[in-house]
Amino acid sequence: MAILRVRSWDDFQHYKDRAPVWIKLHKKLLDNYDYARLPLASKALAPMLWLLASESTDGTVDFDLGRIAYRLRESEDLVIEAIQGLLRGGFLILDNDLDGAASELLATCSQDACLETEKEKRKSIEEANASSRRKRAAPDLPNCPFDEIVALYHEKLPELPGVRLMEGKRKDAVRAFWRWVLTSTKSDGQRRANDADQALTWIGQYFERGRSNDFIMGRTGRGEGHANWRPDIEFIIGEKGRKHIIERTVDA
Repeated sequence: MAILRVRSWDDFQHYKDRAPVWIKLHKKLLDNYDYARLPLASKALAPMLWLLASESTDGTVDFDLGRIAYRLRESEDLVIEAIQGLLRGGFLILDNDLDGAASELLATCSQDACLETEKEKRKSIEEANASSRRKRAAPDLPNCPFDEIVALYHEKLPELPGVRLMEGKRKDAVRAFWRWVLTSTKSDGQRRANDADQALTWIGQYFERGRSNDFIMGRTGRGEGHANWRPDIEFIIGEKGRKHIIERTVDA
């Protein structure tokens, strides 16, 4: 059977003539450049493999993949990935592989891993290209006039809670509403607005339509526990508010 031999096994030994109950782990490993460049799986499982090697007197482990995976309580795929990295880095040596089965297994798994990595790389590139295309396709929108939108809200809906702060989620909500007004279409397929002036005009009309909505203005009964609830600007411009106002107005 093929075996895995730990390079420089004597460095891990305190007792030279028997299998120890513990091994030495030198602090200098932190500054070992070759170790630092190992894949994460190799760095994580290397000490565990060294412990397995300590059960022999010569620092070797039988290359029985299923048994090694069981002893480490890890999947065979992860163990192979770790061993491959340690072999390439020179921390392990594959010996006694007379029929080449172990080398073939490791090489096959390495090719599969490379193919998987290549697929992931292509997918990442495709996603980046798609994101770039979406950004190029997106229209250049005018900056969101927060103050003017708030002024329209106060003018058209003075009965509702006023806006004193414009930050965080509220600011994000107003910005999203501004983008929606400039990019969405009405039921007839026409854009609601093509520029900032048209958008502000539409928003003023939208707030005005809110006044005719009994639910928005509190002219209908509230559910239990919501008797004193009044919608604020975030509700009015959000998805729920738009459904209440727009779906009850044919040309909205």
